[in-house]
Amino acid sequence: MKTSNNVQNINPSHLSIESYHKLNRAKNVAFQMHLHIRQCEANAMPLLWIPDILSYISEDVSDVLQEVKDMGICHSFMNVSASQK
Repeated sequence: MKTSNNVQNINPSHLSIESYHKLNRAKNVAFQMHLHIRQCEANAMPLLWIPDILSYISEDVSDVLQEVKDMGICHSFMNVSASQK
């Protein structure tokens, strides 16, 4: 019985160091926000900075996701045909 080995069909691709740092920054900022918000009292002042921080996280993740899409890493599970690549 022969099984397909998808590993052989994958081009070795790597994220740029910039994308790696963006992912780590987004993870660390989200974690620190989580810790800070959990320590706030229920009647505390509104955290007006949250939308700005979430915007920065969104930009970092969007940049990395675009790089991953451009590299073709997502094509197999996004049903992208060869003509759309």
